[in-house]
Amino acid sequence: WGVNWNLQNQYRADYLYNPNQPDETIQQAITQTYALEGDFGATQQQNRWQGRFSFVFRDKDFAEFFEQLPQDSMSTYQPDAQFQDTTWADRQSHLANFELQYRSHNNEFVSKWNYKVASE
Repeated sequence: WGVNWNLQNQYRADYLYNPNQPDETIQQAITQTYALEGDFGATQQQNRWQGRFSFVFRDKDFAEFFEQLPQDSMSTYQPDAQFQDTTWADRQSHLANFELQYRSHNNEFVSKWNYKVASE
């Protein structure tokens, strides 16, 4: 058995166009994401069990300008509903995913399990 580890850190700055000055953008939020992933399985000869797990922690911090806006202002700054946030409030998200797979000796039987948990 062995585990391959992967650790990621992502920093993202989001900007929106200012509806009052279309040639200007306003910083909407800073999002930091940390992810820990692991892949595990038996050796090649005994490769019946395989799995993967991941934990993701995401922190989205809205700029003060947006935090002070009323809720009904969202459609003004984010007209496309596909990309709309539900609130201008800062938030943290926690996501966990666990996958496990079993294969019989001749691959006659394959079973897969997947479990996901999210705080948002």
